[in-house]
Amino acid sequence: MKNYLILIFLFITNISLSQEINSVNLGKQEFTNTTSGRILNIDNKADNEIKGSVFLFENWNTSAFISLNDGKKYKLNGLNYNVIKGQMGYKISEDSIYMINPKILESVSINNKLFKRFLDPEVLKKSFFEVLLINDKFEFLKKYHIRVKKGVYNKLTQQKITPDSYVLKSTYFIKEEDEIKKIFLKKRAFLNFFEDKSEKIKKYVSQNKLSYKKEKDLKSIFNYYYTL
Repeated sequence: MKNYLILIFLFITNISLSQEINSVNLGKQEFTNTTSGRILNIDNKADNEIKGSVFLFENWNTSAFISLNDGKKYKLNGLNYNVIKGQMGYKISEDSIYMINPKILESVSINNKLFKRFLDPEVLKKSFFEVLLINDKFEFLKKYHIRVKKGVYNKLTQQKITPDSYVLKSTYFIKEEDEIKKIFLKKRAFLNFFEDKSEKIKKYVSQNKLSYKKEKDLKSIFNYYYTL
């Protein structure tokens, strides 16, 4: 019965993340004229030297809802997230992107992924996190980052065989009130987070055949933990 209630709660929580109301549908030019930001010129030659993209979404065909700190809400298509720069933006031409000033943003939802800015405990500055779960006790967060994987060189010719490439990585956090804690996914470190409840978590994971590294299973584990 308890597991059934957890699943219902998980379902309701996920639905709540995608609900956006009272938003104004704006064109990109109108939004640019009414908000603060800057234009980023794309260096196509430099971009072609590294395989992949610094943007989270594969293409610009996205649907987004933006909530500003002043309470205004907008619907805007074509928004994407530059993981390296930590900013939201949209193309205004083939070689230019309008980067929105992150300080004016309360939250952003892109293709039903909700993003909010919190103080990142690792770099001690505000960054965007994806909110995977939220209720009155905790928020389960995901932070994206990118590293460059070096290409392979031919040892004889010293010529590069494969190009460098962007590799998307992510880290998980739990936010309780104003405190944000990093979650380590190795079993022992993960269980240490739950302190005196760790044995109950182990039992729950075993009984439900869950993984400590699968995101959907992590959601279930944390939902269960905050019912104990």
